[in-house]
Amino acid sequence: MIEKSLVLFALDDAHAPGYTEIMKEGLSGDCTNRWFDKGMCFITYQDGTFGTNCDHNPFDAMVAVKMMYFMDLSIQRDKGQWTGSSSIRPMSKPLELIFDLDSKLYKNIQDAIVQYKKNASNVECINPTFNHFGKKCIQSLKLHPDTFIQLALHMTYYRMYKRPASTYETAATRKYYNGRTETLRSCTMEALEWSKAMLDSKLSKQAKYNLFKKAYERHNFLMAEGQNGLGCDRHLLGLYIIATEEGLPIPDLYTDKAWVKSGGGGNYILSTSYVGSSTVGGGVAAMCKGGYGCFYRTEDHRLIFCITAWVSDEETSVLELFKQLSKSMLQMRELLESVQSSNM
Repeated sequence: MIEKSLVLFALDDAHAPGYTEIMKEGLSGDCTNRWFDKGMCFITYQDGTFGTNCDHNPFDAMVAVKMMYFMDLSIQRDKGQWTGSSSIRPMSKPLELIFDLDSKLYKNIQDAIVQYKKNASNVECINPTFNHFGKKCIQSLKLHPDTFIQLALHMTYYRMYKRPASTYETAATRKYYNGRTETLRSCTMEALEWSKAMLDSKLSKQAKYNLFKKAYERHNFLMAEGQNGLGCDRHLLGLYIIATEEGLPIPDLYTDKAWVKSGGGGNYILSTSYVGSSTVGGGVAAMCKGGYGCFYRTEDHRLIFCITAWVSDEETSVLELFKQLSKSMLQMRELLESVQSSNM
């Protein structure tokens, strides 16, 4: 029955009144009422709020986002009132599933719960809102909101750590029948040079703006390549899987220090994704030690983020990252408005 089910519903005892609590509970909440290898697990909390926990094997995140956005729009349209049939279909009473478990399985379950709670308690997560401006302001500058935020992230990380960060961003390939995703490695030399320039008080605004445009155009070029199936990471993943499944020697590339430093093998310092402009957000845990997860969505007049890191990692701070990210975005708007108005 469970294997044949399309979705699962978890009735959770937790209170999740706000964005951060919903994200935290969805990402690292009660493990005893989830079925983690199902594509979609809907979670309702005591407050009447709603979240999910998804396994991406069957489908990508944007499939779930679109479905949940449709649900939210339907609820808003009907003002929270049920407008369907008032007749009650005859249904059998729900039955409790009794699992036949031996002592070894019980022990394995208890051990898994202990390990899960240890990992879950190590997740640091906030879901802050940037209220100074939103999508409309960025578009008025003739910029794509995703590229604007990506460059802000690179500038922020460089300001905080004085080094670039290997960065994963999702590039959707859903224009193809069986398309899933490709990796956009958004930490480019152009983004790094612009980040350095923004911290150099000796450079003129025009010089900084010129470097910004180069970084902006490079990012958009790489995104288009990824969406058109011209990225490298899914190809390299396929080669790695073939080698492991066929018992062939793993190519040296996958054990090279440069591969790991570039983010390969799940070692991206910044794990990012643009969730779109709907009311539905999302997030993931940081990929590695010293890393962050940073998903974001845009509304007309505000930007909403989900930022994660590991509590045990003394080098990271989700609050400081958001503080510095907010500073970067305000600086970017000031630069862009100033230069664009002077060039008119």
